[in-house]
Amino acid sequence: MITSYQLTLGTGYIMAVEDSLVQAKKLRHFLDEKSINNAFFTNAKDALAAAHDRPPLLIISDIVMPGMDGYEFCAKIKEDPVLKDIPVILLTSLRIRSTLSRDFRRGPTTSSQSPMKRNTFCRGSIISWLIAI
Repeated sequence: MITSYQLTLGTGYIMAVEDSLVQAKKLRHFLDEKSINNAFFTNAKDALAAAHDRPPLLIISDIVMPGMDGYEFCAKIKEDPVLKDIPVILLTSLRIRSTLSRDFRRGPTTSSQSPMKRNTFCRGSIISWLIAI
């Protein structure tokens, strides 16, 4: 079993899309604490444009956002020939599984809902995560 990991980004970075200032601060703190290069956006439209200018190595996005939601954002990433190979992690505080399983044909391929331990980046909050590979 793998119990640790090492992430080497070189000049790459992780893009995060989060409209909640509180959640964005928590995630940014986690990434900065690990010296991981990052760029944050409050909406998917701006993040999509930035990804075209400088593609990230990984995208972490909220699902529930005004304008373009995380599902639509993920679908646009996966349909784009330049961006389609970038892994996308969708985060949410949604707890209803039927809400989380909405239209997975647009990108996410795996879903899980689990309580996070206190030492994880959400510090005790319950999040659901979806990974689009």
